[in-house]
Amino acid sequence: MAVVELRDISANYGNNRVLSSVSLVLAQGEFVAVLGPSGCGKTTLLRVVAGFVEHTGSVSIAGRPCEGVPPHKRKIGIVFQDYALFPHRTVAENIGFGLRLRKLPRAEIAVKVDGLLTLLQLRGLADRYPSELSGGQRQRVAIARALAVDPQVLLLDEPLSALDKKLREEMQVELRQLQQRVGITTMFVTHDQEEALALADKIVVMDRGRIRQEGPPAGVYVRPRNRFVANFIGKSNIFEGRAAGRDGEDLICTIADRYGMKIRSEGDPQLPGAKIDFLVRPERIRLRPVSGTPAGEGEIPGTVRHVVYLGAHQNVHIALETGQVIEAEASHEHTWQPGDAVAIGWRPEDALLLIED
Repeated sequence: MAVVELRDISANYGNNRVLSSVSLVLAQGEFVAVLGPSGCGKTTLLRVVAGFVEHTGSVSIAGRPCEGVPPHKRKIGIVFQDYALFPHRTVAENIGFGLRLRKLPRAEIAVKVDGLLTLLQLRGLADRYPSELSGGQRQRVAIARALAVDPQVLLLDEPLSALDKKLREEMQVELRQLQQRVGITTMFVTHDQEEALALADKIVVMDRGRIRQEGPPAGVYVRPRNRFVANFIGKSNIFEGRAAGRDGEDLICTIADRYGMKIRSEGDPQLPGAKIDFLVRPERIRLRPVSGTPAGEGEIPGTVRHVVYLGAHQNVHIALETGQVIEAEASHEHTWQPGDAVAIGWRPEDALLLIED
């Protein structure tokens, strides 16, 4: 069941168009990460759902049109990037603030706050002030306050961005587990692709006020629809070539008019000589030392330029004879050094043809 429906949303800041005909549906219990570079419109989209931004198009929450409905009546909970906790109120007072505005009985508020202190692992901190809390604890308080009013939708505007890397990763796990326990539909805005991949049921990639692709994280990563998404989600090696014919399911292409390579391209007709772009992820690049043996069919020669040790693997930067520099993810079975002569290749099914939209 759809909980949030956005239809043909457009919005301006002055003369600047920040959202252009955006449509999006969030299903019951779904965790949706809205991802994109700064200025792409992702936070504006969240604020449209919250009721903070004037727009054209329609918003509905749980089947109820939101036109003219103020933010406090939309049954949403929202956590801002800086948490926006009241510094002069205790943890318990911050969590119960929305309930007091709704004039609930004091005893009912106390029961609700007590339950949220337990749920968010904040027991023993009820009487502390925000300045006495760690970053992770402040984030939990902000989420507890958002959940206190029993929202149908939880809106999170980059709530982990102020945390250090280790704490951020820990809070990602906690946040996802909490969302699954509560079962609340969640819209999470972030510019961090790894965060989106780790947390979301569905990723929405935005660029210049438009949705460029949406879908499950694995689907968006493995099959990006266009060059923008390919570059933004994960690391990408994008090759430019020309179609030269077919070999069954595979498209044969030439790179730099010298190297014949294959990519899997079922049902994508390409005229001979047509310019094509395709993607091969670093972990799909096959890398071997040349040691006097020239690159063979389906390989491109190159030279190792730089090697980055990343614990579980090596990130090898390679200058190809085509003039392009690519990255390959390699195991530690071979120690690569700058200056090593190499040959790179890939399986046809590990290359993805990019179709611009």
